[in-house]
Amino acid sequence: MGGKLQDLNSDQTFINTEEVLVQSGLYILGIIVGELVHRISLFIEEYQHILSRHKNIMKKAKKPVRLIDTWLVPFRKAGKAVFSNKHSQFVKAPLLVCLAFFLLYSGDQANICLLDVSRRMCPVVVVWSCLRMFGAFDNSLEDMEILEESNAELGPGLAANYWFSFLKPVLTGDIRQKMEDNLQAVREEQTVGPNYRSFSKLILLLPDDCHLQIKDERILETENIFKCTEVCGNTAAVCDHDLEFKMETGARKPPIKQTVFWIYESSEYEAEAKNAEEKEKKINANKIFIIFDFPQLIQSGMGPNRGWEENDRPGARNKNILSFKKTLKSLLHCNDYIDYEKDMVFLPFPNRERIGEERTTLSEIIREKIREEEQDNVYSSTSATDTEP
Repeated sequence: MGGKLQDLNSDQTFINTEEVLVQSGLYILGIIVGELVHRISLFIEEYQHILSRHKNIMKKAKKPVRLIDTWLVPFRKAGKAVFSNKHSQFVKAPLLVCLAFFLLYSGDQANICLLDVSRRMCPVVVVWSCLRMFGAFDNSLEDMEILEESNAELGPGLAANYWFSFLKPVLTGDIRQKMEDNLQAVREEQTVGPNYRSFSKLILLLPDDCHLQIKDERILETENIFKCTEVCGNTAAVCDHDLEFKMETGARKPPIKQTVFWIYESSEYEAEAKNAEEKEKKINANKIFIIFDFPQLIQSGMGPNRGWEENDRPGARNKNILSFKKTLKSLLHCNDYIDYEKDMVFLPFPNRERIGEERTTLSEIIREKIREEEQDNVYSSTSATDTEP
């Protein structure tokens, strides 16, 4: 009796294993067919859009077009868009089909007929295709990967706009000479000593949250960034701290005005003066003239409440900031503008962490970047001298 019970349990175990293999094969095959149904529905929709656009283009074309091309070209484009092979799908799908049939026909149930396979597979096909059509498994990370692969990120478009509307005219307008002229004008009127110097590069601020207020002088003063100098209080005329950069010839736009600000060379002078002696030290402290910009179009496109927060699109904003920076670098790194690379610096920084009274001020972030740039220049100059014969 015990032997018979043991044999029965063994048979039952063997039957369950066979059923698992068959069900696995059915599910794999069903999911693949369901995905194919989903792709076909996408193809039909995409084909209609491409066909209508293609017909409009053909109407405007000067050369005669074959009738078959008016249908075949949209067919190819829709097929290429829907049945992508970027992840080796044309290889993986047939391999999975082979695996499914191997699981179906590898055991004692190898005599299962195709009609039975189709009948048992239908629920899986219907469920999977419905889930895909209604976007049950869609997520923002995959959306960003698709945009990346299609070169459809927001960053490059914003960079191109910023380049033509602001950066290109400013860089080609001789920043170094304009900053030198500004420094010379201040020194000529200065009565307390030549305690100013210039950092003659445009600093491009790239906060990680795409949010920064640099248009309000009062807010900048809380960041220990100032506009007016000691000279401004001694003159009746309205002080002017703007550099002008003309637009290209033929552009019907007024010149770009970029304000020159200053920061203390050392953070020890940023504390509020408590007595006359400390006030005198602050007046005579070394200061640095700077010009900087934060592209407002980045804030408009990817700033707060624009749907780019980490819980909405993980990593998306950072990828677009990097692509924005990369695009500007590529525009600079061409024959016509490569000489202007040394006239600007990118300054990405974690702005979301700057919370509370103990936060790192923007002046300290900029000051650290200036030290880093000047240190690199010293090393570069020393290396060049050492290599000279």
